[in-house]
Amino acid sequence: MRVQQKPESQIFDLRQPAVQVLKLVLVSLTFPFGFRVNGWRESDDKTPWLGRHAACPIGCSARAADVTGHWRVTITTPDGSMTGVALFKQSGDAVTGWVGPSEGDPITITGVVKGNKLTIKTFPQPGRTVTFDQCEVTVNGDKMAGTIDTNKGTIELVKSVPAQDR
Repeated sequence: MRVQQKPESQIFDLRQPAVQVLKLVLVSLTFPFGFRVNGWRESDDKTPWLGRHAACPIGCSARAADVTGHWRVTITTPDGSMTGVALFKQSGDAVTGWVGPSEGDPITITGVVKGNKLTIKTFPQPGRTVTFDQCEVTVNGDKMAGTIDTNKGTIELVKSVPAQDR
């Protein structure tokens, strides 16, 4: 009995299902985050699961932006603009600190960072009013920008050097 060998070109027939799966895995590993693969993007949430998680196979998430530090704050509402300062400390995705018109007049905040998005909630002392209850900003390096209280105004934060370090 004679065994017939297939020519090498037929061993990896690109139409075979196993080879199609291998191609999908290789493409997913090659383009894991944000690149277009057959018209898919990370933000479309149609990227193959392996493509979105190849760098973190054990369920870790993308690293959150770091918002620790002093920030100059500008809030704009239909009534006008106001400036202030903020100090944030981040541990994992949790943020604590304060925001206010000055360092001597702070309002406690807590926040959560998810990727490049930060949500801040204020906790004013009884009898004190605040410009916003909650804001959502997008972190872009040393700048953050977003909205306060679901589009009642805008907020911009720019990282700054604390007064004692100038």
